[in-house]
Amino acid sequence: MAAVDNEPDYLAALEKKPDLILADWNLPQFSGLRALRLMRERGLDIPFLIVSGSIGEEAAIEALHQGACDFVWKDRPTRLGHAVRRALDDKRLREERRLTEERLQQLNRAVEQSPVSVVITDSRGDIEYVNPKFTEITGYTLAEVRGKNPRILKSGETPAEHYRELWTSITAGKKWSGEFHNRRKDGTLFWEQASISALRDPSGAITHFLAVKEDVTARKALEAQLAQAQKMESIGRLAGGVAHDFNNLLTVIKRLLRPDAATAEPGRPPAGSVRHIRKAGDRAADLTRQLLAFSRKQIIQPKPMNLNDLITEAQDMLQRLVGEDVELAIRPAPGWGRRWWTGGQFHQVLMNLAVNARDAMPKGGMLTIATDNFELHEDHPAAHPEAAPGPYVRLVVSDTGTGMDTETLGHLFEPFFYHQARRRGHRPGAFDGVRDRAPERGLDPG
Repeated sequence: MAAVDNEPDYLAALEKKPDLILADWNLPQFSGLRALRLMRERGLDIPFLIVSGSIGEEAAIEALHQGACDFVWKDRPTRLGHAVRRALDDKRLREERRLTEERLQQLNRAVEQSPVSVVITDSRGDIEYVNPKFTEITGYTLAEVRGKNPRILKSGETPAEHYRELWTSITAGKKWSGEFHNRRKDGTLFWEQASISALRDPSGAITHFLAVKEDVTARKALEAQLAQAQKMESIGRLAGGVAHDFNNLLTVIKRLLRPDAATAEPGRPPAGSVRHIRKAGDRAADLTRQLLAFSRKQIIQPKPMNLNDLITEAQDMLQRLVGEDVELAIRPAPGWGRRWWTGGQFHQVLMNLAVNARDAMPKGGMLTIATDNFELHEDHPAAHPEAAPGPYVRLVVSDTGTGMDTETLGHLFEPFFYHQARRRGHRPGAFDGVRDRAPERGLDPG
């Protein structure tokens, strides 16, 4: 608290921005009105209270017009405490109002300059406000859409149940998020990612809805391009895979066409080889059917077959395929019933694994094919999260070759990957984990 009676000292005190100024109307070197004006000229908002015994009514009114908050006559000092409290309360309220207005201005600038569309509707869904970004994206101004429903943007590309779900969610006070395929004022279509939520009054009643929307048309176009690129990559892998599979089949046929001098007439393969050649031809036909199935020209038709029988059926062909330097060991699990399989595809898997195993054992080794029953429990490590707990049948193919490096192993279950790995000099190799589900009913469409 400081007391001053001249202008220089008063100006110095103003630099410290006091909380309250009590001033007499008549001062020895300058007046209370002069002190009030000096404070106002500096843009200061300090409660200025006049305490005087000589101020007249007209002067008091003039002081109030100039910005004084109140005046108290010296012969009525009991009013001073009340006047001070009211002056300080008024200042506090003015400060709170000023801060509120600043925040509102900041919020207004943020909405007006927002990089996403902002739409505010009333509780019926009729538009009350849209920001400039909305106009930039849709072509509609605020004047054109005020009082209208956002359905003016509907293109007919978004299902009606989509809108019903939206309205049900937001009227229940829940936040809704989703995409719209909308139409601009000029008729062109665009994609929006929207988030819509309810605005409530202090009692909790819904008064408005707020929608924040982003134009994702460019992103959707990039996603479509990526999907097309991935599709073309898959087709390329498929083409390479088919070529690789046919090469395996031709390898089998050529090996079987070489006559065994001890058991066959010159120029003619043995009868057993002819049978295996026929089977290899059947595998080639199956491969063609797989290609048609991939292009959705033919439906895959699994049949009830015994997995052990399928392996035994292919045993001779696999032994000829891997050659004399590789020992083939078949270890079937006993007591198997019939399951649903696609035999041609299964034989193709075995053939590809056998070829990869042979390539990994240039100096010979052992290729083992085993089957067993496998129970997948809920607490089993989630190596295959898409597999539900329950009974499975398992095929385990292993070899004593060079194995796979970490990079190749990471691509192991990608469709048609193995032929690309072979081109790069890697060997995808045999693996543990070719599984088909065997439900309790004993059949599986796998």
